[in-house]
Amino acid sequence: MESIEARRDYQKSLNTTRRIISRRGHGPKNSGLFASIAAQNSEVGILAEAKRVSRSVDPGEVRTFLRQCSLRANSGIPILEAVAITTKETLNPALSRVFGKVQKDLADGQTLSVAFSRHPEVFPDLLIRYTTAGEESGCIERVWTWFADQQQLWEIRESSFRYVMIVGIIASLTVMGLLLFVLPQFSEIFSGMRVELPFPTMVMLQLSSWVVQGWYAVVPAVFYGPIFLWRKRHNRLFMAIRRSALDGLPWLKSVVRKSGFARLARILVLLLESGIPVASAVEMAASSSGNPTIERSAVTLRRKVASGMRLSMAMEAAGILPSKAVAERIYLAEDEGLLLPVLEEIARDFDREGNETFELFRRLIEPVVIIIMGCVIGGIVLSVFMPMTGLVNCAE
Repeated sequence: MESIEARRDYQKSLNTTRRIISRRGHGPKNSGLFASIAAQNSEVGILAEAKRVSRSVDPGEVRTFLRQCSLRANSGIPILEAVAITTKETLNPALSRVFGKVQKDLADGQTLSVAFSRHPEVFPDLLIRYTTAGEESGCIERVWTWFADQQQLWEIRESSFRYVMIVGIIASLTVMGLLLFVLPQFSEIFSGMRVELPFPTMVMLQLSSWVVQGWYAVVPAVFYGPIFLWRKRHNRLFMAIRRSALDGLPWLKSVVRKSGFARLARILVLLLESGIPVASAVEMAASSSGNPTIERSAVTLRRKVASGMRLSMAMEAAGILPSKAVAERIYLAEDEGLLLPVLEEIARDFDREGNETFELFRRLIEPVVIIIMGCVIGGIVLSVFMPMTGLVNCAE
């Protein structure tokens, strides 16, 4: 909760700066102008520094840092001392400066989650929420290890799509080359023939004419569009759009929901093992799930559980359970006093199912992309040769 308050304080200060900038022309002329320029330069400087740090720090370096801190904490070193030692061994100057600021915040009495929340360009929201849960449970090294494992798995998944992206770019450039340089030549040839052109040929020639007229916009969009989307894949806006797109696909929506519930179950087990009340634990676990649907139900879950409702019934009422079978498993586990092991088992099952589904998706998407691009290029070539076959038939 402290990380949320820190973000609100930062947003308030940023809004104040923007209000100062918007007051140009009000009050004393010189003082208002200088204050507006100073506030604007300050905001621009903060954003520029954040972008510079974001480009200098690789997510893999943050993941390695968290693993090293967790290993030291597991060996008996206090977590704050482990952070200090690992910071000294960091080779990246930008990352070392960030963790230096984190250490300063810790010395001032702030928690790790609050210190991390002041550097959103380096530490994602999910890590901050995991850190909050780890601080509450006293097992921060475990949640950092979970986060590092999840991020490594996501990077492996993302790397498998690079091949698909490269194939798509090459095929798209090939199509653009045919439309820009090959089809216009055949258009001149066909214009001198007294042969009725087939409909596919007319469509391709018209499309080629449009591409030739707007090549300065089409070619950069085809080449830089996928690269831009890839580089912005961790942007909050693009992540929200991607989640909305996944929610529109029924079979992927189920996998995404199960993955989010698996994270909720793991963190909930950790919090309950630490003696945190169920109502507070389920709210914190839901906020750390990384799934927007589950996160929005955090307050509802806490309120229902605090009112005396059973955990399984509260989850089912909030609509976060993937199926009724899961609700029945949790309901029976509550009766038998086996809630924690059952939640861990559900998390393992959902993680395994998600990995199997992704592997199937990865194996299917590569040949599908190649087949689609082959059909497009083959259709262009076929549309060019169709009038020639008609001309040969007329000559015979």
